[in-house]
Amino acid sequence: MHAQRYLGLTVAMLGWFAAACAGGSGSSGFDISPSAERAAIAEALGQSRCVESATLTVCPADEIPGDIPSDLPGGTRIDTGVAGSETLPCLASDATTGCDLTVPFAPQGFPASAEFRIAVRGANDGGQWTISAEPQRDGTTSNPSFDAAVTVGPAPGEPSPPADVQLAVLVFLEPPTTVPATVGLLADSGADFAFVTPQVTLTTPGL
Repeated sequence: MHAQRYLGLTVAMLGWFAAACAGGSGSSGFDISPSAERAAIAEALGQSRCVESATLTVCPADEIPGDIPSDLPGGTRIDTGVAGSETLPCLASDATTGCDLTVPFAPQGFPASAEFRIAVRGANDGGQWTISAEPQRDGTTSNPSFDAAVTVGPAPGEPSPPADVQLAVLVFLEPPTTVPATVGLLADSGADFAFVTPQVTLTTPGL
């Protein structure tokens, strides 16, 4: 009698766990598939608001986004100067077959302890994101600005960098211990926020 009752309880719990895991697929904030992150980026840009994606909050750059988390002040944003630009220069790199891209940006509303990185990937290949080193802080403590340098490499099997890229400014509210050089998903960077841009076309003189 007791054995039957425990068996029934075990089956019920297994069924509950299976339903819980399956029920969130494709809609949960903890879905970390590449397609889910791409959808979050498209939604953030298309609706001008912040979108939860796994452990990361994705927001549009170059505007004050809607649905900014309540622990950040109103008016929090990141300006890149990229929005509206037809092209960005990406200079031939001596070390690789890629090119060196410099992205200016100015954050507003983040704590002084926050650190930033630039992430870039080909807009059409869905490949890995390449992450910059920590950029040097300019401006003032209350109004900082940055110029972040990142190398744009060719997609696998291609001889030159992609013509079109997507950029993201990664925000770490506390200084990270380490930041990977490349990631398949922005959520894998350990950042708290990613402020993304629309597709940007590169000009690559010298390549």
